Amino acid sequence: MVYVIISTEDTTNEAEIFSKKDFESQFELCNYNEHEAYVDSKKLSSLQLQSIDLEKDVFHITNVFSSFNYQNELFVISWNKRLLSTILNLKISVNLTDFKSQ
Repeated sequence: MVYVIISTEDTTNEAEIFSKKDFESQFELCNYNEHEAYVDSKKLSSLQLQSIDLEKDVFHITNVFSSFNYQNELFVISWNKRLLSTILNLKISVNLTDFKSQ
């Protein structure tokens, strides 16, 4: 997820697109295979933001991502458009430098 945040540049992009090779290079991975990509994408695709107050009969659930696609060693990941500005603000306010080197 950190890599997708790092890759996110602005609110005009429909999706973040990056190659398997770039992803492997960023995290010094060798042979990140399609099955691992599928398992990781499935886990990330289920990320949600939730706000629950059952005493007031209120809850909100929002999916963080709208889609994950992988084909020919290319990832195409789409944020939930309602969260994109929040993600960009997070990118600005949190020092992601430490994650870039890991």
